[in-house]
Amino acid sequence: MPKLFCILLTGLTLLLLFAVSSNAANLTVIISGLRNDKGDVHIAVYDNPKVFPSSDYMLREVKKRITNRKIEYKFTNLAPGDYALAAYHDENGNDSFDTNFLGLPTEGYAFSNDAQVFFGPPSFLDAQITLRPEDSTIHIKMGY
Repeated sequence: MPKLFCILLTGLTLLLLFAVSSNAANLTVIISGLRNDKGDVHIAVYDNPKVFPSSDYMLREVKKRITNRKIEYKFTNLAPGDYALAAYHDENGNDSFDTNFLGLPTEGYAFSNDAQVFFGPPSFLDAQITLRPEDSTIHIKMGY
């Protein structure tokens, strides 16, 4: 009897894992238009409009080296739904988005949907992308 129970439990566990992973979404992000290969690009994923694009409340963050003035990164196992992305080109490698004495950016930045900046970051809605259970790819152009 214990052997049958173990087999059934293992089968049920595999079914649950398959069901969970089949609803996962993968998002490949390609960022181009970088002015050089210096430093890294930081990409942040948000799922909450109230905190976008705060550096304290991102869902996920990655730092990626630049090759040929572009980067590509795949975020895996995201739940299907609405997200917004923010990225910056950390040219000097200090892990900080640098600004001048007026608060204007001195490094490149970009948002999903190539959402534009007007006296501040775009809204979550302007940068929003919707992930479905299948793999998706988005292209973003870095601005300076």
